[in-house]
Amino acid sequence: MRFTILLFSFLLLPALSFAQCDCPPIEMEFSFDCDQFYAPWDEQVNFDMTISFHGGCAGEDGGEFSIDHYPNIGDVLNIAEGEQFVHPYSNWGLRDFIVFDTNWECVDTLTLPYLDAQYFSGSSFDCPDYRFYDCEKGILPGVPTDVEAIFPEGIGLADSVQYFTAEWIDQYGCTKYQNGIAVCNITNCDEISLQWVASEFSIDTIAGTETSKFMLNGTTSAVLGFEPSGFKCWLPDQYPHTIMLNGDTIYSDFSVSSYYYEFDPFEVTYPLGEPYTLTVVDQLTGCVYDLEMNSCDCDEYGFHAEQICNEEDGTVTGIYVFNEHCAQGQFGLSYEVSYNGDTFIVADTLMLNHQPGEIVSFPEIKYLQGQQVFCTRTYESEPIACPPVSNRNLASAQQLLVHVLAGRLMVSYLSQDKFRSLEIYDCQGRLMLQQSMLEPQQQVNVSHWPTGSYFVRVYSDLAHRTTQVFVP
Repeated sequence: MRFTILLFSFLLLPALSFAQCDCPPIEMEFSFDCDQFYAPWDEQVNFDMTISFHGGCAGEDGGEFSIDHYPNIGDVLNIAEGEQFVHPYSNWGLRDFIVFDTNWECVDTLTLPYLDAQYFSGSSFDCPDYRFYDCEKGILPGVPTDVEAIFPEGIGLADSVQYFTAEWIDQYGCTKYQNGIAVCNITNCDEISLQWVASEFSIDTIAGTETSKFMLNGTTSAVLGFEPSGFKCWLPDQYPHTIMLNGDTIYSDFSVSSYYYEFDPFEVTYPLGEPYTLTVVDQLTGCVYDLEMNSCDCDEYGFHAEQICNEEDGTVTGIYVFNEHCAQGQFGLSYEVSYNGDTFIVADTLMLNHQPGEIVSFPEIKYLQGQQVFCTRTYESEPIACPPVSNRNLASAQQLLVHVLAGRLMVSYLSQDKFRSLEIYDCQGRLMLQQSMLEPQQQVNVSHWPTGSYFVRVYSDLAHRTTQVFVP
């Protein structure tokens, strides 16, 4: 799209001679392509602008205009009234024209507007692409208040978030756009969730506190993912979230930022072993969320116990994983486990051999941070149930074949009875997969699983078999 605009000059210097002309105003007409694009971080723009001069004495007597110190044209450019010439515009180059009118009798200075990359790209370092609509004043930052902008109907009247685009014609005749977001009459608040960041969890047993970090999801501000504090186009009272711990404000302007592709969690420190309440206020919608939270008292320190029957020799492998939720946040944590008169110092996982029917008893499990015991637990299992001897003979005649090929785990179970289910555990006893197995052959996609050993178990009507496989 092209347009034409007229600039009127005013006499800057008195005429050198009054014999023929009283130096009426000179008009400068220029046009350029409105649809050019420059990235907002470009420092210099360059394009062709078509210019002509009208009026003045040259318009009355058919004389010429002379542009003094015009670059690359022998220092002076002579053109007739209304004659067009192409000017290589640059925001770092010549924008002031010293124009002499008809035999140098009158002189004026005409100036082209300053146009930069932001003008053509429609973007700014100061603001994101979307700006928030002021529901009370009915304005959108980025839209000039002295123009007749076109807004879609119903903006600011809906009970949900509205995304829209405003349009107007600027002073140079170019069509401009501004994306907007209206959050004005929210009545139904979305559900939110807090994602606990396990790697950032810590416990201070001396101070009696826990510290957790949470990722906030689900609020309107979190979904929009904007960071207001650095952008002048945000309204000053629109901060995304207020976060309170047991009624006390700990963050007054917490935002979930995706502007730099970073999603920062917020940190909370609270008393160890006591429930607490987190209140999240979305300042954009006015929605208030009260979340009842639990901390890690001694009863919360558990472990995962798994006993695997070995059909080949009739023994049972016990896998006990202690590094669960509450324990993951403590640096230098260890476990002292008593079993059958022996004491085991465990860093993460304890593996023991048992017999079918045995009741596994840990009369004392000490949770230690350094040398300090901060929690003591006990554990006793139900009798370990493995297939009876009559069925074990049948099981020994069955075959469970597993191998990995091209990122897929191939499971084949040769048996005369009906298949029931397939389970796969990692080396720490965590259940990785559980699904029905209706056919003697099954394939499992393990291309995304960590490298290591896994236990594969298949259940049938009369027995179950377990074997180990390595996933590269």
